[in-house]
Amino acid sequence: MAWPTTVANTYVGNSAASISSARSELDDSIVAVNDIINSRGLASGIASLDSSGQVPGGQISPNLTTTSGQDLNLQPDSGRVTVANIISLNTQTVAQVSNIATPVSGDVVYTSNGDAGTACIAVYSVDNWKIVALGGNISAT
Repeated sequence: MAWPTTVANTYVGNSAASISSARSELDDSIVAVNDIINSRGLASGIASLDSSGQVPGGQISPNLTTTSGQDLNLQPDSGRVTVANIISLNTQTVAQVSNIATPVSGDVVYTSNGDAGTACIAVYSVDNWKIVALGGNISAT
């Protein structure tokens, strides 16, 4: 669908114009509104909401991707981002981590070889990546 960007408003807002002059503009506006309504849930259209006020999963990409090399920032008013399940970090080597252009204190990576050749989590602090060594296996007992 071609998203409506403008609708002529020469006669509708003109109190001196006749009703018959405005009829075509009103019709075009109604068509544009119907196009928007009919685009609900379709590609290049608008997302719908389910009975819980949520956008159905099939209308949302599972990947959040920015363009032009921009970072993705999540900034909720609460100051907290909650992840309901697991965060999966892509494995990187020390060489890949070293090529990160502008790391910022608090950045976190998972390296396959960052702790003297073994896997670890690393956090960037001030001017270097710091090792968070992996310990023993988790256990409920």
